Amino acid sequence: RTVVFVAFSAEEEGLLGSEYYVQNAVFPLKKTVANLNFDMVGRVSEEKQDNPNYVYVIGSSHRSEKIYQINEQVAERFLPILNLDYTFDDPNSAEQLYKRSDQYHFMKNNIPALFFTDMMKADFHKSSDTADKIDLQQLKIRTQLGFGTAWELANRDD
Repeated sequence: RTVVFVAFSAEEEGLLGSEYYVQNAVFPLKKTVANLNFDMVGRVSEEKQDNPNYVYVIGSSHRSEKIYQINEQVAERFLPILNLDYTFDDPNSAEQLYKRSDQYHFMKNNIPALFFTDMMKADFHKSSDTADKIDLQQLKIRTQLGFGTAWELANRDD
């Protein structure tokens, strides 16, 4: 399978970049097997300082139980220290994260998606959100999860 990397813009203006992409996809959407969205995955939120080895996962089984299982298996096999936290996975949660990031337009088009985030709120959309605050170890672990999940998806027969 082909793996496409896309950096969307205008998320804050209404997910305009991802909306444009699904309307003008490089490859037909019917051939798109999944969307993995990483948004703010390099920091540790205040409430998770005692256990920084986490990532919030949103959208996990809303379109496909299989993508949820693949992600879980990758984490269990290769990153057992990483806690996959589904606290914000409910589409009806107060935060509405299910609908507030770029995976949403894929999910609206029946494409399974996972949204990975650290839920760092302290500097959200502020000039104080600087690169020196990135926890490189957490970024590495979360990126490894994404790589492993993408690898599994790209190399499956089904």
